[in-house]
Amino acid sequence: MTTVILLFANGFEDAPPPAPEMIKLGVSRNGAWSGLALPLDELRGLAVSVHPTEVIRFQVEDSLIVVQTRSFGGVAQARLVQIDAPGRWTVSAWSDLDQARGLSLDWSAQAAEVPMARLRPVR
Repeated sequence: MTTVILLFANGFEDAPPPAPEMIKLGVSRNGAWSGLALPLDELRGLAVSVHPTEVIRFQVEDSLIVVQTRSFGGVAQARLVQIDAPGRWTVSAWSDLDQARGLSLDWSAQAAEVPMARLRPVR
């Protein structure tokens, strides 16, 4: 006899595709900020639902940094979710992509601290 137990109603069939491979980023040891221009038009195009979607993953030292997008009230938005080595989560505020001319992922490491990251819209 076989018993079927449903843990999720739809088995995630309607979930978005998994995020791309993780990209490793180097970090300056002097505490200076580094930056990487993100593909703004592509991020806007991936903001298709009110639900956050992981679109890009980065690794800086032992921290995982995930860029998420969503469409809220018809406005494309992005934010960062960072998980450091001890397992602490940091979630940034949503940034409006529709008014931006560019978008930069900035990151830094301070002495004896975990890497910090931020999304910086270029207006």
